[in-house]
Amino acid sequence: MRGVLPHVISAVRRFVVKLGLVKTTFIIFAFVFCLLVTSSVAFGQICPDFPCVIDSSGSGEVTSAGIDNFLVEYARSGERLFVIARLGTGETDTGRNLQRLCEARDYLAPRIPQVRELVPSGEYRESPPTIFAEGERVEGEGRLEFYLGSKLQLTRFIRRNRSANLNCCEDFTPAKAKRKRKECKEWKEKGASNKSMDVRAKQRLSYLA
Repeated sequence: MRGVLPHVISAVRRFVVKLGLVKTTFIIFAFVFCLLVTSSVAFGQICPDFPCVIDSSGSGEVTSAGIDNFLVEYARSGERLFVIARLGTGETDTGRNLQRLCEARDYLAPRIPQVRELVPSGEYRESPPTIFAEGERVEGEGRLEFYLGSKLQLTRFIRRNRSANLNCCEDFTPAKAKRKRKECKEWKEKGASNKSMDVRAKQRLSYLA
């Protein structure tokens, strides 16, 4: 009996450990599932109607969800999309303004060619090429403005001297920021020299001088 008891105790321990692992795994899975569902529902409520404003405290995830909802409106409108960057109070670095504009360009670049897929085929309207430009300085926070035709539909406010933060994973290290500014300046110069499209011509994104 004494020889059997240790084996029984060992088997029970293994069973309890396995049960604990299964339970823990289930709890983790349930938590992640609920988080994903909650996030999906929450993001679906960001900018459900337009015009819409996303304040500077909104995260990159919130902003990207708002822009993606805006693109559904864009796909249905048939209007030209204009993106205007404006410096705010206390912002003196004009290079920052252009960088924010490029952030918008880079976010939209892979999405604009796919907007047809965002709406039923009968609701899609072909739009003219997208235009990007730097606007006049404004009071308060800097911002990115998204227009459909002449109508302002989406505004992203930006904290002073910060990047636009349009998605969850943007990481502007000093070296990356320097490279980005150089590339954006070249893009701007191409627009100023009346070249209608930049290197992303097939994605129809132009800088308006």
